[in-house]
Amino acid sequence: MEKKISNILLFKNDKVRIEMIYNQPLEHGTTYYFRVSINKNKKFSNFEIEPYEFYPKLEEYLGTEIVKEIWTLIRPKIIENLDIDLGNFVKTKFDFNKKVFKIFEYPKCALCYEPKDLKSSHIVPKFATKWIKNTSKTGKMRDLDYKRIQDSLKFPLLCENCEQRISKFEKYFAEMIFYPTVNLNRNDVNYDERLLKFIVSVNWRVINTIPMLMKKSLKEVSHHLVECEKNWRDYLNGSIYKPLSSHYLIHTKCELDKIEEIKKSWQFLTQRSVAHSYDNFKGVDFVWCQLPFYLIISPVNPLSIEGYHQCLIQEKGLYKEECTINLEKFDFMRFLLFKIDYYNQEIQKSKLK
Repeated sequence: MEKKISNILLFKNDKVRIEMIYNQPLEHGTTYYFRVSINKNKKFSNFEIEPYEFYPKLEEYLGTEIVKEIWTLIRPKIIENLDIDLGNFVKTKFDFNKKVFKIFEYPKCALCYEPKDLKSSHIVPKFATKWIKNTSKTGKMRDLDYKRIQDSLKFPLLCENCEQRISKFEKYFAEMIFYPTVNLNRNDVNYDERLLKFIVSVNWRVINTIPMLMKKSLKEVSHHLVECEKNWRDYLNGSIYKPLSSHYLIHTKCELDKIEEIKKSWQFLTQRSVAHSYDNFKGVDFVWCQLPFYLIISPVNPLSIEGYHQCLIQEKGLYKEECTINLEKFDFMRFLLFKIDYYNQEIQKSKLK
């Protein structure tokens, strides 16, 4: 059965009256238009406006601020009467080609969980990749496949507000620790909570790449990841005082730099590249991110690593670049050496091409 031609009053005050006339086929294929009456100098002017012209025309007649207020009130009525399933849709725009309203779906920001327009967020902080490129002979960097790339991995993850929040922690780490280190200055730092927020924010982003890279949900990979993702997100949002798990910042410049057999590949991995993943090594499930000169490790099962207390980052404290680590339980250098074997194989492959 065909719907009857109908009209609905969307808005009315002493200056303007807006109706929607719908279920009426028009030449260009739309089934609705708007009838607007505007009171100027005690005289009403009547307009019939097609969907694609509606907002611009109202803005022209009434001004931007008034139209914003009116649009907020009438938009739900338009959606309801056009039988649109709103779902996660949060914003209405106009399709000028089809001359109809177009409803865009916005996914939820991974941090604040609000449906918003998402930015392409760097998983590895941009200051690290920028430093590598600026100090490179080629102006480029290499990825885990030893291929030259212009930029590190990015995903649509955060809204503008959350991106700005995270960037403040990145700025703190870059200015207090990273740049003094790469400029060859010894850098023992009295730090505050911003350092912990930075470390958590990096490996929280790493966790959020797992479903996209592995094509599996976090639950399918590990329920520990699910628990830590939520816990770290709550911490970054200020809902809890401190994160559930321990987080470690390890300075990777060490005696291995002097061993000729691995010197080139070790320095490449720890100083000239960035990497991140979720791994298991020696019975520890952990999320990690490699920056130039620094390795960030966040265990998810168990929630701490024995022998690494001097590298543990808390709400505040003194960070020392030279710290003692007990490698018996968890040898991070051996873990990185496995990665070096991988890199050496890729270097040989690249030379054969």
